[in-house]
Amino acid sequence: MLLLAVATACAGTFFGAAVYINFVEHPARMACGQELALREFGPSYARASVMQGALAVLGSLIGLPLGCYVIPRWQSPRFCLVSLCHSL
Repeated sequence: MLLLAVATACAGTFFGAAVYINFVEHPARMACGQELALREFGPSYARASVMQGALAVLGSLIGLPLGCYVIPRWQSPRFCLVSLCHSL
């Protein structure tokens, strides 16, 4: 169950970071002008892509096998196939 908590925490952190970037950080930078937004975007994007990429990979690597294990056996192959296609 610890791995389930880790996978859920990765998904929640990824979602929170995406919401923050889209609704807070991007509008604030655009309000300061395009020159400042462009200057700040590069370093911020580099840091954010590393964090969000790691969270997405870790959450997928933990969550997919866990989902196949937790779901009842008769649903497992269908769930794993849908999960795998969705993560691509």
